[in-house]
Amino acid sequence: ASPASATAAPASWTSSHSGATAQIVQGQEFTQTKTVEVKRAPKIVAVPTMKLINEQYLTKSSSNVRSAPNKSAEKVGGLKPGTEFTAVGSTGDWILVGRKGVTVGYVNKDLVEPKAEAVAKSVKPAANLDEMNVSADKETKAFDLDSIPSLPTQQVAAETSCRPVTVSLKAANGDTEQEQNTFCKQANGTWELI
Repeated sequence: ASPASATAAPASWTSSHSGATAQIVQGQEFTQTKTVEVKRAPKIVAVPTMKLINEQYLTKSSSNVRSAPNKSAEKVGGLKPGTEFTAVGSTGDWILVGRKGVTVGYVNKDLVEPKAEAVAKSVKPAANLDEMNVSADKETKAFDLDSIPSLPTQQVAAETSCRPVTVSLKAANGDTEQEQNTFCKQANGTWELI
C-alpha cells in the first residue's frame, strides 16, 4: 500500500468523438473533522470523537466486545476468530464494532485487522457479523438488534480523509477549463464530493 501522503499519478483521457482531453490530478490527502450520526446499542457508551474507518475488519483471535473503549468496561459479547465485521471507526486503541450500521461495542485494535490485510495473508473470513444468527449464541446475543426497541443516535465528531481533485478539460478547439473539487470519505465508506 502506498503512503497516504503520496499523490496519485494524474489520469488522462481523450474523447474519441470530440477530441477533447481531460486530466485528473489528485492532491494530497488531508484530514477533516465533521459531525456524523452514529447509532448504537443502548448499553454502549458513546464516544465524543472518532476516526472514521467504515471498512471490513476480521478478528484475529477470540475477542471480547466491551461496552466502552477500555479494558475494564463491561463485556457485552464476544467474537470468534475470523469473524468479519464493519469497523465503524476507531477511538484510541479501540475499534467500534458495527452490525447492520449500528455500533454494538468496542474491541481492542490488537485483536483485529483490516480484512484486506487478512486476505493478503490468505486468511478467509469464517463468519460475517451482519449475517450471523446472533441470538443463537450467548456470546453474540447482545448484538441482536431486532430485540432492541429503539437505538440511541448520537452526533459524533469524526475525523475523515479528504482529497482535493483537479480536473483540467481541454476542448478540441484549445479552450481550457479547470475545476477543483474535494472528495471526503463518508460514514458509509463511499467518497462524496463536498
